[in-house]
Amino acid sequence: KLKDFDLATCIRSLCKQLSISTHSRIYFQSLGKSTELEQSQKINFYRIAQEGINNAIKHANANTINVLLDEENHRIQLSIEDDGKGMNLNTVWYDHHAHHGLVNMRERMEIMGGKLTMESDPNRGTLIVAEAPLLHVKSAQDQSVVNAKS
Repeated sequence: KLKDFDLATCIRSLCKQLSISTHSRIYFQSLGKSTELEQSQKINFYRIAQEGINNAIKHANANTINVLLDEENHRIQLSIEDDGKGMNLNTVWYDHHAHHGLVNMRERMEIMGGKLTMESDPNRGTLIVAEAPLLHVKSAQDQSVVNAKS
C-alpha cells in the first residue's frame, strides 16, 4: 500500500482505520502539494504516524487526536497532537525499555537528517512534531544525467 500511494493518502487511510477500529476521534489534515518521496522516507514518516497515534490511543487515553502533514518548502513535517494525560518528558529519553517506540521515532528522524520534538503536559496532552528535509525520488531522466556525468 505504501508503494502505491502518496504519504498523505496513506496516513489519511491509517487515521480512518484507527478511528473506526478504536472509536477514537482522529482528524487528519494535509497541507502543501504531495510529492513523490523516497520510499524509505515515506515508510519512516508512516511508522512515526502509526506509533504516535497508537501511543495517544493506548497510553494517553486521548479523546481527540489531530494529525497534520505539511509538505512545503523542501521539507516535510508531521504533527500529532492529542488531548490525553501527557507524560513526563524528563524520563522518556532515558528509559529505553519503557519508551521504546518514542526512541525509535527519534532514531527514524535522525536517519533522515531531521528532528523529533515533543511537548507534553498532564492538563493539555502531548504534541509530537517530526520534521525532515524532503528526499525526492530521482526520475529516470535525472538518473541518466548523473550517469552521463560519471
